[in-house]
Amino acid sequence: MFSVDPDQQGQGTGRRLLAAAEQRAVDCFGARTLVMHVLEGRGAIQDWYERCGYSVVAGAPKVPFPFDVDTLSTPVVPAETLLFLRLEKQTAEDPVRRQEGYPFEDYEAAAQHEREQAWARACEEKLRRDGGGG
Repeated sequence: MFSVDPDQQGQGTGRRLLAAAEQRAVDCFGARTLVMHVLEGRGAIQDWYERCGYSVVAGAPKVPFPFDVDTLSTPVVPAETLLFLRLEKQTAEDPVRRQEGYPFEDYEAAAQHEREQAWARACEEKLRRDGGGG
């Protein structure tokens, strides 16, 4: 998630920030499909991403806003009314240029792998702290 100060909008800052994030996804993760979630009903923002090459994925399920009841007060609107649309953009990146040894086909697979690795590290750390991990 990112935003640009409203007083600074219209000067290319958002486009440069988005381009840098997209390039990092290609360079570091070998991304061939970039995924963006935009709040439904925010036409101006959706239009901007479409001008940046993203398209709404027809038929993709809308994702609810991730309210965290432990850290947020009761939302002023019902949570089910805040939904994200899925937008995607294909990169021009040649798969041959993908990072050597990077086994993932897409962001979702890489993200799942990262979550599993983080869980394993947390378990190992807990074992060490509890005296059972050597």
